[in-house]
Formats: sequence, C-alpha cells, structure tokens
Amino acid sequence: MIFGSGSVFAGIIAAGLWGGAVQAAPVSFSVANAVASVTAPCPDGTCNMNGAAIVGALGVSETLQEGQSVSFDVFEWTALDQPAVDSAEDIAVEAFVTLLIGGGNVVFSAMGVMRGWSLSEAGRPQGGSLTWTPVDVPEGSPLEVVFDTFVVPAGVEDGFVRSGITVKAVPSVVPLPGGIVLLVTALLGVFGLSRRRNFAAA
Repeated sequence: MIFGSGSVFAGIIAAGLWGGAVQAAPVSFSVANAVASVTAPCPDGTCNMNGAAIVGALGVSETLQEGQSVSFDVFEWTALDQPAVDSAEDIAVEAFVTLLIGGGNVVFSAMGVMRGWSLSEAGRPQGGSLTWTPVDVPEGSPLEVVFDTFVVPAGVEDGFVRSGITVKAVPSVVPLPGGIVLLVTALLGVFGLSRRRNFAAA
C-alpha cells in the first residue's frame, strides 16, 4: 500500500504537534540559604549599611510550571546601630541564594551597588537604589534567579528596607519521545519509497 505525499506530510505535522504538546515537568524548590553583605569600605571608612537574609524567607517552598515565576523578599538592608550620618554613599554589596532543587543545592550569586544610600537624623533609610549584575544560570539548573532592583521608599518608619528575588522556571527544549521519532522516520521512508515507485511507473 502506497501513501500519498499529502497523507505523509499530514502525519509528520501531527507528530510534530504531538511532540510540541509535551510539557516539561513542574519544578519544586525551597530556599535553603541566603546571605547579603557589604563588600567594600566606603570612601570615608564607614558604610552606614548592613545586609542580611530575612529569616522568614528561609525554607519558603514553591512549585513552578515552565515559564512561571514567583517573587518574594529575601534580603534586609539596615542602618548601622550608630551610623555616622553624612552625605549619600554608593555601597558595593553581594548576595547569595541557595535553592534546594530536586534534592540538590544550587547557588545563585550576584554583585550589586546601593547608590545614594542615605539616612535620616533618626538613623532610618531615606534614600538609595539597589541594582545588580546579571546572574548566570548554573549549568543544568531548571530555574533562574533575578536579584530584583530596589528603590528605598520615602518615609521609612523602621531602620531597614527589604529587597527580593524573582525565581523563574527556565524554558526547556523537551525532546520528542522515541516513538514519535520512529514514526516520523518511518513516514519519511514511506514517502521516499512512494516517490521512487511513481518515478519508475512514469
């Protein structure tokens, strides 16, 4: 029995659609650890800021489908206990987040700068904007992490402000199941055979 080229291509297209419908499995993770700190002294010798992880963020668990993302606060930036109130400072910082993914730890790190960090006379943050360098996705990780930019809001009542991260499930190329690959190969073979027979008959 010889199949027409139309039916062969229809089969190939159907196989492609079937393979394209395959979705990556959801990814579950939890925050295993987080660290934030000031990395370099300020020009006047005193940086009026400390960094730390938010205890409440540790152990947070989420499950993401491919392409989904979730954001939450994980870092806390505080004024020194006895700050030397002076002009606004640009302060170099770094941060690390460890996610537990599938039974293994994956570490994401970034360097950043808090620009224009300033304190009120009462020692509360009153200015500053935090930016980060892009974060590389560790090889084989199904998740990527973005360290969020942050602007210190006006009128902070506490001695700290918080910034966060965004975790996103990395889009993945899901290989076609073996059966689909065999089907496409067989259909192409049948198509080639039918062309040969049609040519010989002509």
